[in-house]
Amino acid sequence: MATKGPIYEAIERKLTEKLTPTKLEIVDESHLHAGHAAMKGLDRKQETHFKVMVESAAFANVPMIKRHRLIYEILDDEIKAGVHALSISAKPPDPGT
Repeated sequence: MATKGPIYEAIERKLTEKLTPTKLEIVDESHLHAGHAAMKGLDRKQETHFKVMVESAAFANVPMIKRHRLIYEILDDEIKAGVHALSISAKPPDPGT
């Protein structure tokens, strides 16, 4: 298993603390974008692209756009520190589970 970088760990910690998720999956996809023009000159180990899938009761009755805005607010420091892309899936827990 690949080691978790400091940005990954910050994302995991902040989303866990702020949203108390029932499910949380974070995928560092930075290596898939290393050759793209926007990434030229950056260290190949730099964490720049993430996919986050969050299931949390905090999202109950909250429109999708507001869920995404909340995640962007929570991860503001990481985005300012160089996260170039953030793919988000944010939903409340399935009431049937």
